[in-house]
Amino acid sequence: MDIASSYGAFQQLIGLEGTATSSSSDFHLIQEIINLLAENKTMTIEELAEQTGVSPATISRFVKKCGFTSYRDFHMKFFAIQELSRSVRSTKYDDNPDLISLEPIHRNLESTREHLDVSQLRRIIRLFCSCSTRYFIGTPEDLITLSCFHKDLITMGYPAHLFYDISTQFDILTQASSRDVFILTTVDNDFARYFYPALEKAKGNGAKLILFTQTESDDAFSRIFDVVYHYGIPGSANFGSYSERYLASVLSHELRNNQCKEITI
Repeated sequence: MDIASSYGAFQQLIGLEGTATSSSSDFHLIQEIINLLAENKTMTIEELAEQTGVSPATISRFVKKCGFTSYRDFHMKFFAIQELSRSVRSTKYDDNPDLISLEPIHRNLESTREHLDVSQLRRIIRLFCSCSTRYFIGTPEDLITLSCFHKDLITMGYPAHLFYDISTQFDILTQASSRDVFILTTVDNDFARYFYPALEKAKGNGAKLILFTQTESDDAFSRIFDVVYHYGIPGSANFGSYSERYLASVLSHELRNNQCKEITI
């Protein structure tokens, strides 16, 4: 099951479309799972069962009922689904100007523009152009914001891949080589930490790693990523979507400039 299908199943469980009621046992179980995994993202099925008061077999049957192949499959996709769920929730208010404040978005964009590091962005472009294969890693919402830059890379002759499915992202990272460069985009570092073992293996294989984030990275991130680009305001209400779109446009601009230089030379 890909992320879009997984999100559909998850959406029904948490009642975004009114298909599950607050009195259903499934609704209560998924709410407990959401809260527990939010506190401890590495919980095993046994630990989760103990905390929720059900058996591991019950949780296993529950996630399969949702359409996942196993608890591991559910756990791998959970955080991306949560991010997509959060994005959909916020998007429902975007069409009603009375229900959304533009101030946090404007402040985030202003912060991103004020701290725009063109030299770092050009370094990212050089990394992307120097490797034979390019990959985008992140939540569905994050990847959508970079889709135009992704298409620009392909249009200008640089093979690039963008996968929404978390399992595929893990597989690609694990099989990475020195010919590959990855860009991971995330508002906070929790998503990156979830990928850390696979990223560490990719780094060991010689792959180049780039992180876009609104959160200050710890020492481990500083060591593993070739470039860490900070943007926007941490914890801002718009989740960085508009800042990421702005950065994607800057990257496309620098990519065109880089290609013009190569042609001139």
